[in-house]
Amino acid sequence: MAEIIQYKLEGMIPELEDLEQKEIFSKDEIKMIVKKRTNMEYSIKRRQPPLEDFMRYIEYEMNLDLLRKKRKHRLGIEPKPTVSDKAAGERIIGLFERAVERHRGNEELWVKYIEFVRKEEKYQQKIERFQDQEQLNQYSKVMKLFARAIQNFPLIDKFWLLAARFEFEINNNEGNARRLMQRGLRINKKSKRMWLEYCELELLFAEKIKLRRKILGIDKDTNLENNPDLVENQNNPYLQGQVAILIYKYAVTEISDSFEFRKSFVELFNKYKISAGVKLVLEEIKSTFAGKNPKAEIYSETALLSLFFEPETSKWLEMLVTVAENITELINSQESSDGITNEKRLETSNLEYRSKLAKFYQDWMIGVYSDLKIDAISAYLKALIIKNFENAEKEEILNPGMACDYMNFLYEKLDMSQVLFSSKLICSDDIHKRFERAILSLNQHFNNSETTPVSELASTTNGNETGSNDNIDVQTKIQLRYINWVCPSFNNPKNESELEQIAARKAFSTILRNSKPTLLTLKHLLEYEHLVFDIVLSKSGQGLNQKLLSSNKQLKTSYNQIIHLYQLATSNYPEEKNMWEKYIQFLRRAGSFEAANNVLFTASKIHKIVGI
Repeated sequence: MAEIIQYKLEGMIPELEDLEQKEIFSKDEIKMIVKKRTNMEYSIKRRQPPLEDFMRYIEYEMNLDLLRKKRKHRLGIEPKPTVSDKAAGERIIGLFERAVERHRGNEELWVKYIEFVRKEEKYQQKIERFQDQEQLNQYSKVMKLFARAIQNFPLIDKFWLLAARFEFEINNNEGNARRLMQRGLRINKKSKRMWLEYCELELLFAEKIKLRRKILGIDKDTNLENNPDLVENQNNPYLQGQVAILIYKYAVTEISDSFEFRKSFVELFNKYKISAGVKLVLEEIKSTFAGKNPKAEIYSETALLSLFFEPETSKWLEMLVTVAENITELINSQESSDGITNEKRLETSNLEYRSKLAKFYQDWMIGVYSDLKIDAISAYLKALIIKNFENAEKEEILNPGMACDYMNFLYEKLDMSQVLFSSKLICSDDIHKRFERAILSLNQHFNNSETTPVSELASTTNGNETGSNDNIDVQTKIQLRYINWVCPSFNNPKNESELEQIAARKAFSTILRNSKPTLLTLKHLLEYEHLVFDIVLSKSGQGLNQKLLSSNKQLKTSYNQIIHLYQLATSNYPEEKNMWEKYIQFLRRAGSFEAANNVLFTASKIHKIVGI
């Protein structure tokens, strides 16, 4: 081992002498370089050297070469290449070769190797003053390396894509890029990325041809009779995206059951303004996923509106009306607008499927509503959202997630007074029922593992209502909104009447009857009840004692309510140490020392509570 390492170090002598002659590195620095390289060589010469040792050595050589280039530039040394200019790159390539020989199956190592060789070839062309010669196959080393990587990983699409992209974008060889894509797809027929990238490659090449025609002024001659070549070019199927559409057709024969895959083609065709491709894919999504994928069905109906029409224009509004009619018929399992009935629509009669259709339709409308600026159109869309929700209630296809999003829309997107006293919600009993239904639906939603994740729902809300952080959850939001509605002075109980206090407590009873109160709801209610308790106590003009508690009915009611809230909080959230401490402190303040000791005994089994 030592002889081999010594031989390698002796091979560095011409390079180190050149660096010393140019005064890029001093003698002491060269000694340090030799010592460092010796240690590194020994570390990678072991029987089974880990990849980290190779990467550490490569990183050291890269940093050293970067320092050499900066010092050379600072010293103003002529750019004529010498032995030290080429030796660093060759050494790093040699290290990569030794690394891939030992760790052939590491994908990231191959990617880093290819990237370095690409940069090194570019740098060598620059110092040899060939940077202006844009010729084909100038990156021969890179392409050979890509070939080796593909041979090593034929079933991994990453290297096929990197090689094709390199040929197309850097080497300007569209033919090689196309051949690489086609060969890759023969092996990786189920690769979604490869189908999409191949389709985009053809569309990009068509855009290149169009740009060349524009630069050459071919399209300026609009006299088709005098220019038959122009007629031929305008009718060229390749420039119209027909080849890309054909690629899509082959792709969906291999991957036929993925809605997201087809949706990616819609976005791709729309990006390059291939309207025929967009319409074809949307029609196929509609026919393929009818009665199978509610999200796909809603997307097939609404995509044209968002892709082809300017928002809030007359044509956009006409299309919106048509889309609303079509989706309403779809949800109600009626005959579609194009006269197609039955076999494919039979499954839509399933309540669960129709419920999902209504939910996705509502999500789409709420998303559109948030971007509208014209009041009249906003009012129309708001009416559609309310109509869809009421229809879901009537048809008994309302699901908890939909109810949650609807309540969030009403009390976040719309003005409260406009919502509560509009013709749709003019009855206070109806408002109570809606709140109660929303609370119950939320409770079912959060107890159902098959519904939308909590984090997804929580991300649609914010905590400005209660002055807390922005991550307030949806359950807390709806619970506190209900209490705030029945008791407007909930956040400032100094001027409220006893009737409002009763209303707030009844609202909490409704919440308790239909769901589990959240910790944040309990904290807000305790804060409220403590304020009420202090206000009543101050009005009595006496100190707090057991005799006063038994004689003052309003104070006793408030006291019992606080005890009830603490019991709920500590039983449902026993891990909250702070809640136990406040509970004990309140009991001692009220003179209920025996009860405080009992609570302390219970709390001590869960937490170490000291100094209360």
